[in-house]
Amino acid sequence: MKTGLNILRPKAEYTKTDMANYTQLNGGLISSALLHKTEDRLMPLFSLIADKDSSVGSETEKRIDTITNKFYKHELGSDFDESIEELIEASVEARLFGLSICELFIENENFAYRKLDRECFFYEEGKILLQIGKTKFEPKEPRYVIFRHKPTLLKTLWIVYAKHFVLSSYMKFAEFLGVPPLVANISNSDDETIEAVGDILSSLKSAGYAVMGKEDTLSILNGRGSQDDFLAFVRYCDAEIAKVINANTLTSNVGSSGSLAQAQIHEKQRQEIVARDVKFAIRCVTKAFRVIELEPKLVIFYEEDKDLLHRATVLEKLHGMGFSMSVEDMSTEFDLKLIKESKSPQSRLSINNRLERNEKSKPLDNIDAFMQSENMTRLLDIHSKNIKKTLEEILTSATSFEEAFHAL
Repeated sequence: MKTGLNILRPKAEYTKTDMANYTQLNGGLISSALLHKTEDRLMPLFSLIADKDSSVGSETEKRIDTITNKFYKHELGSDFDESIEELIEASVEARLFGLSICELFIENENFAYRKLDRECFFYEEGKILLQIGKTKFEPKEPRYVIFRHKPTLLKTLWIVYAKHFVLSSYMKFAEFLGVPPLVANISNSDDETIEAVGDILSSLKSAGYAVMGKEDTLSILNGRGSQDDFLAFVRYCDAEIAKVINANTLTSNVGSSGSLAQAQIHEKQRQEIVARDVKFAIRCVTKAFRVIELEPKLVIFYEEDKDLLHRATVLEKLHGMGFSMSVEDMSTEFDLKLIKESKSPQSRLSINNRLERNEKSKPLDNIDAFMQSENMTRLLDIHSKNIKKTLEEILTSATSFEEAFHAL
């Protein structure tokens, strides 16, 4: 612990990366990232789509908020609450993005953790680096704790790329249909006339005009394309993104009305994701505090099953049909801990023996010896009886409380 205090410093100010190199998605970046699956290729893309794509950003925030808003308890005291919340958020980000880093520092003469922003990560030769001023270095323990996990956003890269490719094509399509093609039939076909009419038609837009001959005609080609196909594909992409990240579309902006069975399936899948996030968060927090030789014993409360009454009813019916279930099986089914006696009969017997020995132990001094002696007990009984007899005589003979008080 003292060594850690000498090594660690107050939290530092880190230089953030320039995301200008990742301002657009393209097939080359996506295919390279999916082929190699290395952090230096994936993390910039993940940060880009989380910032640029509203569906990815909102779904990742929803996934993080689901865990960080849960109640929790630990045995380290309230001074570490903020650090534990930072570690929990970092663990969920590790499951989403594949990597998160927490800094261990000294604050108010005590240890503390904080999660570093993804914008602080540099990559050179495949290694992750941090930068303070002009100095770049690789984060290592004990000052930094790194959490890694298979990234969930890996499954969304092609979906996001397809979505943005279609959107860019739609803009070109809309631009094409915004000014529909014009076809002019003119009576004179010499080159000078055709060139003059062509110049006029190219400038025909809103509030434009053209002077044509009496026998000349002008027609517009109406396109048959519709924006519904584009928007339907975008909704499909958003729904797939919601399924990948939160296994749920009914609570997303892309969700439509669904059946009760569909809602129950989505809810069950969401609970499974939350359960895995909670378990991983507890492991990450435990790992971080073991660096400073502390055991947080973190417990995160989440509603694992809403329909406990239904399960209990089913078990009751099965019992009526002749099926039995042990106490251990019920504790496993309902995720309840058995109440165990803290002391076995043998341990209680040994405690009673120690108490008896303590009662028979030797007194500390002569005063204790006299207080525990039979003479002291006999004298106390005699004086107690005399005092009681005197009080009874005074109270019986007195005619008022005042007279009894003066007699006493």
